[in-house]
Amino acid sequence: MERSLKWVLFFTIIAGCLPIVAQNSGPTEDANVSGYWQISWEARIGREQGTIQFQQIAGKISGKLKDRLGNPSFSGDIHGQAISFKIPFEESHPFTLSFAGKVEGNKMSGKFEIQDMTDGYDWHGENAHPTDYSWTATRETAPADRAKQNPSATMEVSIPSN
Repeated sequence: MERSLKWVLFFTIIAGCLPIVAQNSGPTEDANVSGYWQISWEARIGREQGTIQFQQIAGKISGKLKDRLGNPSFSGDIHGQAISFKIPFEESHPFTLSFAGKVEGNKMSGKFEIQDMTDGYDWHGENAHPTDYSWTATRETAPADRAKQNPSATMEVSIPSN
């Protein structure tokens, strides 16, 4: 009888823990990356940087990059904290930057590759296919603060009445 009571107690404890295990092993919520981010990446020709704007619907992301090379649009995915997106540059020497990384609060980081080169070398004669390039991004402050940082972005106009 005592042995049966131990088994009943054991299974009662195990059954009580199952909802906790199931709750912790369920699908994770996707990180929210909507908004403006300052992005920079290290590559063979030095540091590049720009502003990136993400829009997000469920696990899909899209947006625009604003940097010295232009304003290309892009798309990608986010699953939990993992993010990936590709930015095509449609210049005279087209190429695509393929980013993959992890979102941690207001920061992201990871690695990227250069894709869509016609051969193994870029127009500078340098190898364009290493995969050890890194990138980071930091979420920008609220849009109201962006206007304070860049007063030309917003302008008030007063029209005098006669």
